[in-house]
Amino acid sequence: MKQTPTHKLRLHDDGDAGKRKAVLLCTGSLNPVHTQHVKIFDIAKEVLERDHGFAVVGCYISPSHESYVNAKLGKEAYSFQSRFEMCEIAAADHPLLMVDPWEGCQPHFEDFPEVAERLQDFLRTDAHASDVEVVYVCGVDHVE
Repeated sequence: MKQTPTHKLRLHDDGDAGKRKAVLLCTGSLNPVHTQHVKIFDIAKEVLERDHGFAVVGCYISPSHESYVNAKLGKEAYSFQSRFEMCEIAAADHPLLMVDPWEGCQPHFEDFPEVAERLQDFLRTDAHASDVEVVYVCGVDHVE
């Protein structure tokens, strides 16, 4: 199984001293990923840093499990592998955005609270980033 990447995390930026650190997370079908999925991270980063005193040190996009996407989209659903690869292309030139394969590689669908909690645990233990908060971002299609 592919591992959660950390290569774009900016955990030790001197300009972030005294600020709360955040990693942004967005989950979803991403069938297919598009420019607005990427732009949501830039908008959330701007608002959190400008209005709330955060330093955004990384961003993760997480394609959902195939069972969720297949139930939602039927024959229109791309495979997890295809959606993951499209997300990697979309994230390639973004300075903070990485694709987390964990959610899509689980034996069953995990909803976004569990995905966020797991990422928080991963950052605290494996990435040695105990001072980072995971902030969930989503599009209007997910807000109720």
